[in-house]
Amino acid sequence: MTMKPKQAKQGETIQFVSVSTDTETPKHPPIEDRGCSVSGASRASGVSPKERLHHLDIGSLTVGDLAVLRGALRTQPGQRSPETLAAIAERDRLIRELAATYFPGLSRNQQAKAIRRDLLRYAGGEWRRTRSDEVCRHRDDRRRLIWQILELRGGHVPAVRTIFGILGVPG
Repeated sequence: MTMKPKQAKQGETIQFVSVSTDTETPKHPPIEDRGCSVSGASRASGVSPKERLHHLDIGSLTVGDLAVLRGALRTQPGQRSPETLAAIAERDRLIRELAATYFPGLSRNQQAKAIRRDLLRYAGGEWRRTRSDEVCRHRDDRRRLIWQILELRGGHVPAVRTIFGILGVPG
């Protein structure tokens, strides 16, 4: 038995169509019978794919089912993966929190420059010692925020212009 995914658009549920090439009954029910669906509504709610599929027992899937699931979740060339988009959204939220908490009286441009300065200063020093930590070791909330921002994107410090754009978007 092979599974073929139907191409889904934003807001549609991905449905799987079973095409049986032999007469024996499948060992496992098709994916749609297991409650596995990826819809635009759940994407928009901010729930990660891992959390949506937490009830799916990967060990119970056949090789064909895994191939279909992998194909349905694959991004097109040039698109960012759902994990990357989630990391960027979280980084943006943390940058807005850092600006609101520690630079409330400054203009948006001054906030962007101050945040970049702090990120560069931390990335050039303490980040070298703390980047391999699984959990942030800092007790100071400001350094904790900076560590989380760098951790989400592998130590990349965004440009002033990028931070300026992030601060302009309401959280």
